[in-house]
Amino acid sequence: MVYTEYTWEILGYCQELDFSLCYLLLPHLLLAVNLVFFTLSCLTDPGTITKANEALLLQVYEFDEVMFPEKRWCSTCDLRKPARSKHCTPLIQTLNFH
Repeated sequence: MVYTEYTWEILGYCQELDFSLCYLLLPHLLLAVNLVFFTLSCLTDPGTITKANEALLLQVYEFDEVMFPEKRWCSTCDLRKPARSKHCTPLIQTLNFH
């Protein structure tokens, strides 16, 4: 509520100074886009690896045999670890936003 009142007050001052409406609404558009992507990242599945999808996810990224050896098993889940996967309660495919 305070943000809306502040924005309305600033919008009035900026219109008196002949600022373009596009420049005044751009921060609000960027905030809305940021909130949408944040919500999507919170609600989507991070790529949990199970016995059912293990074979498919082993083919997503190539093993480089340096950081990601092909014959590595997760000691907690007893599943093969795909390249770039990390363990965090369930085995996660890639640690990008989780």
